[in-house]
Amino acid sequence: MITEYPAGFEPPHAVNAAAWRAVLRGLLEGRSGGSQHPMRTPVIGYLRSARPDRSALDLLVERLTAHAAANNLQLVAVYRDDGVPNTAPKRSAFTAMLTALEEGKAAGVLIPDAKHLACDDDLRSVLTARIEQTGATLYLIET
Repeated sequence: MITEYPAGFEPPHAVNAAAWRAVLRGLLEGRSGGSQHPMRTPVIGYLRSARPDRSALDLLVERLTAHAAANNLQLVAVYRDDGVPNTAPKRSAFTAMLTALEEGKAAGVLIPDAKHLACDDDLRSVLTARIEQTGATLYLIET
């Protein structure tokens, strides 16, 4: 019997915990309940670009999707801060992503590289800490 959720993941608040464990048990035992994938860790993608370049960001979304599929991750949403300088500490999509993490909608954040948080080491550390405070794991495609 499953007694724990995957690290850093809680079911949505509206779901009965016993029912959620039954779903997880079924997935782990191969009863997918309609799902075509084994249990994957739900993650949110995050992109930040100083210049709003839709085609470049669309390619990055494809890259996040491919990486997630190849690494047992389920990309449930992508939050994009378009036209936001890397020095800006306040970002609307980043804040919305944190709210989604706090609501249990994902167990992690997937980014193409650390520059999507910030180029400045101090600001990147602050933003990484904010993600980790939600209990989420930060996944980097490239380090």
